[in-house]
Amino acid sequence: MSIEPKNLKTSLQENIRELISQSKKMKDENERLLSELNRREQELKLANSREIELQSKYDSLKMAKVMSVSEKDTEFSQQKLSKLVREINKCIALLNQQ
Repeated sequence: MSIEPKNLKTSLQENIRELISQSKKMKDENERLLSELNRREQELKLANSREIELQSKYDSLKMAKVMSVSEKDTEFSQQKLSKLVREINKCIALLNQQ
């Protein structure tokens, strides 16, 4: 059961070719995966910056809503202030009569 040197050489060459082929496939796959990883990282950075931008806009809108006063609130406040001014004027008029 001895293997002939010629067959051994051929078998070894085939194995080496197969290993080289697999190595090339693995390198190609690795490059593809690295490229995909870089693309996904860029998408993630873009999504994160968009999220920050949208959060900033949301905070600004929240602040604007808090600061804005509706027309009804303004009218009510003016009526209340006018009533207080009339009461103060009545008090002043009473004080001037004495």
